[in-house]
Amino acid sequence: MNAHCTHLPAFVDGELPREHHEGFRAHLASCEACGVRFHDLLQADILGRLAIAKAAPASDAPAASPVPWPVPSEPAEVLVPPPRAAPRRWRPHWSHLGTLALALAAVGTWAARVSRDAPTPWPSPETSRPLEARLTSGALDEHRPYAPMRGGASPTARLPLRELARMEEQQDWRGIASAYLLSGDARQALSYLGNAPASPDVDSDRAVALALGHPGTSEQTLLDKALAVLEDVLRKRPDHPQALWNLALVLRNLELPLLAADAFDAVAKLGEPGWSVEARDHARELRERTQARGRAWRQAFAATQDLMADPTARLPLEEATQWPGIVRLAFYDALRAAPSKDAALRLLPLAEALDRAYGGGTVLHATVTRVAARDFQKRGPLARDYARFVRGGSPFPAAYLAALRRSGEDDLYVGALGYELKEGRPVDVAAFARAADRLGDPWFHLIAERERAQQEVRDGQWWKAEARVLEALRTCEAERLDYRCADLHQWMTDMYLGELHRPAEAHEHALRGWRLAKNHGEWQQERTFLQELGQVARFHHVVPTASAYLRESLARMPDDSVQSGYVHRNLATLAWMDFRVDEARQHMEQALESSLPPGLNGAGVLADLARFGPMPGAADVMSRTLSGLRQAQPRPGKRALLDAIQGEFELERDPTAGRALLRSALTQAEQWPDDVNARRARARASAALISDAGRTGAFVEALTLAGRQLQVMEVPERCVLAVSVQHERTLAVARGPSGAVRGDVHPDTHGATRTGCLWTGAALGAGGAARM
Repeated sequence: MNAHCTHLPAFVDGELPREHHEGFRAHLASCEACGVRFHDLLQADILGRLAIAKAAPASDAPAASPVPWPVPSEPAEVLVPPPRAAPRRWRPHWSHLGTLALALAAVGTWAARVSRDAPTPWPSPETSRPLEARLTSGALDEHRPYAPMRGGASPTARLPLRELARMEEQQDWRGIASAYLLSGDARQALSYLGNAPASPDVDSDRAVALALGHPGTSEQTLLDKALAVLEDVLRKRPDHPQALWNLALVLRNLELPLLAADAFDAVAKLGEPGWSVEARDHARELRERTQARGRAWRQAFAATQDLMADPTARLPLEEATQWPGIVRLAFYDALRAAPSKDAALRLLPLAEALDRAYGGGTVLHATVTRVAARDFQKRGPLARDYARFVRGGSPFPAAYLAALRRSGEDDLYVGALGYELKEGRPVDVAAFARAADRLGDPWFHLIAERERAQQEVRDGQWWKAEARVLEALRTCEAERLDYRCADLHQWMTDMYLGELHRPAEAHEHALRGWRLAKNHGEWQQERTFLQELGQVARFHHVVPTASAYLRESLARMPDDSVQSGYVHRNLATLAWMDFRVDEARQHMEQALESSLPPGLNGAGVLADLARFGPMPGAADVMSRTLSGLRQAQPRPGKRALLDAIQGEFELERDPTAGRALLRSALTQAEQWPDDVNARRARARASAALISDAGRTGAFVEALTLAGRQLQVMEVPERCVLAVSVQHERTLAVARGPSGAVRGDVHPDTHGATRTGCLWTGAALGAGGAARM
């Protein structure tokens, strides 16, 4: 606090000497603490005056006073900035409302202009609207062009406290909230909306307040919350116009333009005057801009595809400047496939263009000259075979790989093994990494480090892998190899999610990779990171946002059956997390139409859905999926999880086989208590066995299994209660004072998403409960 801060009370009361006004106003514009206190003092003063005016006898009131209290003139010029928020990744256009202004003179003068015969909290309609979002109050939802406030301009709507007091008497909480939203005070708006009875209109306005947010809250968190509220509204009212419009804004500010365009299209179909035209314009602009970026990338990619096969193909020199990542990939393949010295030297201009794109080095120029100096009597046949195998998409024969390894043609050997790694086929990682390092190209050194890290993860040494790839990222950034940096960020995201279950770190890397891909126009990588962000959101249990990322990725390649299968099986997982069984089943049926196996999570959802009846083809898909996962030689914890999933699935088809698998999984998992997948296996197997025991009336066995799950050495002989929840099934088992055991199974159609037991010792009383 400085000397200016002490002048605030006098300034508000109109008692600060005039010669200090200019200096204090300058201070007020930059002091966060004074801005907050100024708002609070004004509110307190106004509400106090209203209370006094309301309590005073009518005969004591002035006969003709335009305002209910004296108004000092100087503070009328002051605009109060809101508290400074933490820097955001991106600011939504709809939050540019200007500063929050509550100057007494402005409020008083406005109140004097309001007609006493038709009091209203809203000023006369302007030619434009300051808020891009839509509010549900009728007078505020008349369409006007959106005109965002610029710089420090004051907001269009002021807060008339007398009218707010009248609305408070009438309990018009939504109206008060709207007034605060127009003034930019989302916190107050949320407070008043909390008093209003639940309805789609209230929730739509609440989403606006959530998206406008609070200082210090991340943009991502605000939009996540707003999206969840809006999706809930639209499940109840799919044609709710304000919610559809606000959904489009939230999706746009999450940078999901194709989904946002779909939402704007839904608004346009409602045919509302003004709103439909604006919505149609927004949809067209978002879709055209996004699809243009996709077309440009695909054209650049297509320009690289003939380099390896056609010796007269145009060199993509212009594309190398804008999309150096995919052009560099194609350059390496074309150089490997060059059957002669002249064919290699032909690529020299492309190498130089790429060197310029990456900061002006000579790495690729040197690569061309090195390859051109090789003995093509020996290299030529190997290069032609390389091109033939790559174009055919078939695995490289073992004999060919062995010949490459002996030949000393390290670039061909690394290229061939790179294709094998990409297809998930077994490779001598150590030999690959040594050959990659011998090339002297940081591009391949980074790939080698990634594969070494992958091997360390397989060996259970994740901490070494983490340190290795973080160091590789520092090298990558120094070399400006953004395409490879994005690849490493993707690897880190997958490792943090799949191995360590650390979604916060995963989100950081997914977001950085997405930014790199977007900044460099790498359409394919950008779509991949949309899926990564969807997985991160799933781990955070932010289901609407996870679904949105996945659906946006599918919208970019709607005709790709592999991508469709991937997205739908993940959407099935998300629907199951919210226990929307029919929706999960529909997505899983669509996923099964793809040739892509559903993976570990998809297999888990198949096992859960098996309790609701058989699904055509599910048994075959489950068998192939688990067989493929086991062939990858997973660690013991994951093997236990695979047995638990298979046991759950079989329990509905062959109870004896299912129980055997579940018991085996439980025994395996208990041997690896620190393994994340083993803990998941233990939870799934225990819940399924306890539920199965309850359904068959084996309550003593259920009690014993519950004790095993809770790692209780000995189940009490009397006065004990166990409760186990497995999604839609709840089992309660009690052993009374006499030692008799009784149980009850309750199928809950709403379900739960966690499994656990609750024990209560009667002698301990209510306070002695222990929860697991």
